[in-house]
Amino acid sequence: MLQSKKLVIVGGGAAALSAAMNARKENRDIQITMFTDEKVLPYSRCGLPFTIDGEIPDAKNLITQKDNFFKIIKVTTRLRCRVTGIEPGTNRITYIDETQKENSECYDTLILCTGAKPVLPKIPGVDKKGVFVLRTLEDAINISARMKQAKRAVVVGAGLIGLETAYALKKAGINVWVIELLDTVLKPVLDNDMAKLVKEKLEQHGIKVLLGKKVTGVEGGENVSKVIVEGEEFPCDVLVFATGVKPDVELAKNAGIELGEAGGIKVNERMETNKQGIYAAGDCAESIHRVTGKPVLSMLGTSAVRQGKVAGVNAAGGNAVYRGTLNATVTRLFDTEIGSVSITEWQAKAVGMDVVSVAVPWKTRAEYFPGASEIKLKLVFLKENLRLVGGQVVTKEGATGYVNLLSLAIDRGLSAGDLVHLDTCYSPPVADVWNPVCIAAELAVKKTAEKSF
Repeated sequence: MLQSKKLVIVGGGAAALSAAMNARKENRDIQITMFTDEKVLPYSRCGLPFTIDGEIPDAKNLITQKDNFFKIIKVTTRLRCRVTGIEPGTNRITYIDETQKENSECYDTLILCTGAKPVLPKIPGVDKKGVFVLRTLEDAINISARMKQAKRAVVVGAGLIGLETAYALKKAGINVWVIELLDTVLKPVLDNDMAKLVKEKLEQHGIKVLLGKKVTGVEGGENVSKVIVEGEEFPCDVLVFATGVKPDVELAKNAGIELGEAGGIKVNERMETNKQGIYAAGDCAESIHRVTGKPVLSMLGTSAVRQGKVAGVNAAGGNAVYRGTLNATVTRLFDTEIGSVSITEWQAKAVGMDVVSVAVPWKTRAEYFPGASEIKLKLVFLKENLRLVGGQVVTKEGATGYVNLLSLAIDRGLSAGDLVHLDTCYSPPVADVWNPVCIAAELAVKKTAEKSF
C-alpha cells in the first residue's frame, strides 16, 4: 500500500472537510493541505436556501469549523487558491494563489473534491443584475441582499434547491413563480402522483407553479425586470436559476483521469481513480447505485461526507470502502416534509425493472388525537419477488424516520412479506397502531396475488 507523507486535497466543500478530518484520524503524522478557490472555510451547501430569508440568521453560521479547528487538527487551508493543473507523473499540482501568482505543490496522495458547477441555460439576459444561481455562500449573501428591495421573484427549476429557494423567497414576503421545463416538480425523487401533492401544497402557500414550459429569455436594462417563457412574460426583481449542476471534472480530465458513464470521475470502492495515489469524492465523483448497480451522480451532502471519509482514510494509509448510494433524501417546505429513497417507479421502469407499486394515505398519529395529519406513503417492489426497491413519503411530520426505515429495508433486501410483519411502535400522540409501511406492504402482496390468477 502507498505510504503517504503529504496529502493534498483540492476543494473546500463537505467531501474535502470530511476527507481532511478522517485522514488526520487515520494518520497523526501525515501533512495535509487543502486548496479551495473560495474565500471562506468549508461550509454546508445544503443549508444555503434556508439562509436567504433569515431562517438561519447568518449565512456564515454554515461554516461549522473555524480557523482554530484546522490548527488543532494540523490541516493547512489555502483559501482563494485555484488549482489549474495536475501532473500525475511528477506528483505535483499547479495553482494560482490570491495574489494571482502561479505556484506548484508536490503530493504523495491527492484527493479531488472539486464538486459541481451550476448549469445555466444559453439564453439572452442571464448576465443581468438580479439573476442568480445558488451554489456558494457568496450567492446566498447576494440573493439575501437583493431580496430586501424585491417584490416579485421567479425560480427556474423545481428540484430540491429550486423549491427550497422558492420557499425561502415566499417566506420573506415575495411573490414567487416557479417555472419547470418538466411535467412535474421534484422529478428525480418523486413519481407524478406524489409530486402532485407537493405542487398542491406549494400552491396552497401562495407559490405559483408552471410546468412543462421553457424559459426563452431574460429582459430588462442593467437589472432583470422580466422572464420570457415561450412568449409569456413574468415580471420579477429576483431571478434564480436552479436548473441543475454538472460535476466539475476539467482538472481530472486534463490529467488523464478516467471519467465514468454518468459524467463524473470514475472511482472504485476505495474512491481511487485510475491514477495511482489519486482519489476523488463528492459531487465530482460517480457512485454505484445499490439497487440498480449502475453508476450515478449522487450530488447529496450525505454521499459527499461518506465518500470523503473513505478517500481520506485510504489516502492516509488506511483501508475503507464505500458501498454505493441509495440517494436517501428529505426536505421540508412550509409545513410539509418530503422524503424519498432509492428509485421511483418511473426510474425502475426506465432501467427495465418490472415493478409493482402501492401508495396509501394514512394518519401520522391516532386519528382521534389532536394534531393527527395526513401522510401519503408510496412503496415500489420488484414484481418477481416483491423485494422493496424504492419508497416516497409526503407528510407533515416524521418523514426522516420513514426514509431511514425504508433505506435499511432496501439495503437488507426485505420483501413486502417481511414488511407486513414489522413490529412497529404505537402511542396515540406520536403514531397510529398500524404503520403505513405495513399497510402498503400488505396491499402489495394482495395486489400481486390477484394479478396472478
